[in-house]
Amino acid sequence: MNIHPIEPLLVVGDIHGKYDILCKVLDHANNLNIKTIFSGDVIDRGPDSLKCLQAIGKFRKDHPNTELCLGNHEQMMFLALSDTGYKEYANSIWLYNGGSWSINNHDNINQTLTEYNLGIDNWSNYYQSGDVIIVHGGIPYGINKKSVYRFLKNSKTNIPLNDRESENHWAWIRSRFLMGDTPMKNHYIIHGHSAFEFTGTPKDGRCNIDASHKRGIGIALVESGNIQVSVYN
Repeated sequence: MNIHPIEPLLVVGDIHGKYDILCKVLDHANNLNIKTIFSGDVIDRGPDSLKCLQAIGKFRKDHPNTELCLGNHEQMMFLALSDTGYKEYANSIWLYNGGSWSINNHDNINQTLTEYNLGIDNWSNYYQSGDVIIVHGGIPYGINKKSVYRFLKNSKTNIPLNDRESENHWAWIRSRFLMGDTPMKNHYIIHGHSAFEFTGTPKDGRCNIDASHKRGIGIALVESGNIQVSVYN
């Protein structure tokens, strides 16, 4: 496979509050002791979102080179907890999309984010190693390299207000990305966000690691010339 990260990587897909499974993934990550990247959507839908944030925070303290990529669920959380004009809108769609655990819990969430240094500035739009790009949702299929990086600079706080706008943000995009298997020439994209499309098999130019529909957490071990996907349940 034509994939060349600078170093071996462990990429962890959508977690969605599945703390018990996350503990297994983190044990594996500790044993591997290589650079670990979380591709977003640590929270919501599962039973233990707060514990997942705390576990990620602890792991990051022990492994300072860990990278956090912002998912659309974290974006909703941060904006719902903010003082911006999007606060009420973000909170309403957050509750609709699995954020009910946050009701009467904002103080505990804020405390956790502060204690574990997990504020929005510690989450990236994307992470790149060599020709490998890790981003939560994806990129528009087939656009040129300059346009890709312009797209990936879209603000972390620029929350889409409708489905059409969702296709213009790296944390939310689906349709414009999932049009084919090779979205960006000479690059390999690792993403989550689209559990319905997960197969566990890497495609020629991208790999989906959102195993939520399998009731698990997908991971990818990425080395030069090879990517191996596993699902923890």
